[in-house]
Amino acid sequence: MLELDIIGAWDARAVNLDQEEADRNVYEFDLTLWNLLSTLAKERPDDAASQFSLGMDTVQKLSLATPSQLEALASGVLISFKLETAEQNIITRLSGDYDPVVFINHSVDEFDAAYWLLFNRVASRDPEMAKEVFGVSRELAELVAKATDSQLRHMSGTTVTHFTLRFAPSIIEEILDDSREVSTTDEK
Repeated sequence: MLELDIIGAWDARAVNLDQEEADRNVYEFDLTLWNLLSTLAKERPDDAASQFSLGMDTVQKLSLATPSQLEALASGVLISFKLETAEQNIITRLSGDYDPVVFINHSVDEFDAAYWLLFNRVASRDPEMAKEVFGVSRELAELVAKATDSQLRHMSGTTVTHFTLRFAPSIIEEILDDSREVSTTDEK
């Protein structure tokens, strides 16, 4: 239960730093990631377990999670997943030359592009906030804030973005169980 309080504290701190409500774009992206993980848990449970270091009980619960349970896992303040791609690779890519007409010359991974463009939007407002929201270094947050849309799209087409869970996997079961209990009591 202590770890749930840590996430809540980070959410409260981030909201206070920004003096705004949770960012709807951050929430929707986080919810998308949870839905992708749930789908992976249904279709390829062994891959979900190994890629995210989850026990099979947790994978099973994720595969059966309802939309409202996945919504309970998502945060509008912190992305629940952290970048696993080496930051130095991204820093090198952002510091180097890029093709500004990436749309013509390369295929772009729209999901990766969405991540980097959202990161840019948050970092442009406040690099320190972006550092917390995305769980990255200040250096990367500042580079992403300065990057152009084309530069970020180019990177998303040339660098694979990998994610891992940002917190202990045991929290997933707690949140899923808590949200199931809430929805069960709401139905009574």
